[in-house]
Amino acid sequence: RVTEVLEKEGFKVDYLDVDREGFVDLNQLSEKVNDETILVSVMHVNDEIGTIEPIREVSEILKERNPNVYLHVDAAASYGKVRVDFEKIGADLLSLSAHKVHGPKGIGALVVREGVDVEPIEHGYISLSRLKPGTENIPGIVGFGKAAEIISKEFDSSVNRMVKLRDKLIKGIQERIPDVVLHGPTGGRRSPANVNFSFKYVEGESIMLHLDLRGITVATGSACATRKLEPSHVLTAVGVRPEVAHGAVRFTLSKLNTEEEIDYVLEELPKVIEGLRRISPIRPGAF
Repeated sequence: RVTEVLEKEGFKVDYLDVDREGFVDLNQLSEKVNDETILVSVMHVNDEIGTIEPIREVSEILKERNPNVYLHVDAAASYGKVRVDFEKIGADLLSLSAHKVHGPKGIGALVVREGVDVEPIEHGYISLSRLKPGTENIPGIVGFGKAAEIISKEFDSSVNRMVKLRDKLIKGIQERIPDVVLHGPTGGRRSPANVNFSFKYVEGESIMLHLDLRGITVATGSACATRKLEPSHVLTAVGVRPEVAHGAVRFTLSKLNTEEEIDYVLEELPKVIEGLRRISPIRPGAF
C-alpha cells in the first residue's frame, strides 16, 4: 500500500473517516488540510460498496484551505460507469485502469494536469518515456485506446443498462432473501456497476464457492485482497460488525450482462443461502 510506504519514508499520513454509506467526512478533510499538506488522494468510486465520492466538493475545500495541495483521484472503478470530467472535478492527477472497461490487463493511464511535474518512481538505462524505463507496452496501449473509444461511444446506453440491472438485482435479493444488509448508498449516489450485500449467518467465502459451481462469479471484498480471511476493512470502516462483514458478497455488473443473467442469479442465490443457513453453526437456534 502506497500510504504505508510513505509513512515508512517519514511522511505524515492522515486517514479520513467515512460515514455508514462510505462518504468521506468533508468537515474532517477541511480540518486536516494545513500549510504542510502536499497531496490528497480520494477514490472517485469505492470498488467494494459503490460509493460515488463528491470529488468536486473535495477540490473546492482544498482550494479554500490550501490551493497548493495536489488532488489525486483514483478513477479506476468509476471510468466507464460514472461520467468523469477531468476539468470539472478539479483534479490534478487521475488514474485509470484498462481492464475496468474491458481493455487489456496490465495497462493503465495517469492523467496529469498541465503544469504538474511528476517524477518517475522507476529508473532504468533504457527509457522510451520520461516516467517509465523499458520498452513501451504498445499492444496494451492500443488496446486501452480502443476500449476507451468504445466506452465513450456507448457510455449512456451502457450506464442506463447497468442501472436497470443493478436495481433489479438489489430489489430481487431484498424480496427473496431475509436477513440481508445492503452496503453503500442507493440510487444516483451509487455506482451503476456495484451491488454488495451481507447475508447474515453465513460466510461470504462459502457463498462465493457455491455460486462459482453454478457459473456465477462474485467476490467477498476488494479484488486486490480476496485471499485475506479478515473482514473487509471497507465494511468495518463504515461501521459493519465483523460477523456481518464476513457474510458480505460483491456483485460487479458490466455493459455485457443481461436480464437473463440477473434472473438466473435471483433463482440460484436464494437456494445457496437457504442451504448454507441450514447447516450454519451461527444461525439463530443452532444450539
